[in-house]
Amino acid sequence: ANGNTAVTIAWTTRHPADSSVSYGTDGYTATVLQDTDIYTRRHTVVLSGLTPSTCYVYRVGSRDQEIGRGRFCTFKKNGELFRFVVFGDTGYGSAGQFAVAKQIEKVHPDFLLHVGDLIYPYGQGGGYKPLFYEPYKSVIAHAYFFPTVGNHDIREDGMPPFLYHFRLPKNRVYYSFVYDNALFI
Repeated sequence: ANGNTAVTIAWTTRHPADSSVSYGTDGYTATVLQDTDIYTRRHTVVLSGLTPSTCYVYRVGSRDQEIGRGRFCTFKKNGELFRFVVFGDTGYGSAGQFAVAKQIEKVHPDFLLHVGDLIYPYGQGGGYKPLFYEPYKSVIAHAYFFPTVGNHDIREDGMPPFLYHFRLPKNRVYYSFVYDNALFI
């Protein structure tokens, strides 16, 4: 979604459930509820009509239960300074990886750009929770995350779990996006 006025919130659940996101600038003043007849493990909710350069709080839920909370800011207006972090080759779950995650949090980036190899050794689907989501859970709850597929992310049976875990433009592993006056390819 266009990060100036719309944001995509995505999460997974262990069992199929409905999807809802409550959000607002000062408390949860709006809710988007997907069709309650649709139950899925891969939840994607687009919040639209947002104000550029504005911060929001949100909470996601399924089956009338809150699953998680976070904060996001829409893309900054043209000319405003922004901060981002570029990193890669992170998928070991080591103490060093957790230390890097803490340093990233301290920077308070507007977005993260991962250059590949999220999960070692071969992008296995079961590695995402311990090797990616756990180390970076605090920062990905409030910063945009733009992943790039690496050679270690696509080796499990030729079908990358990478595409299951991330909602990329047109569900492609190669894409571009514009943030303010910068084009990232």
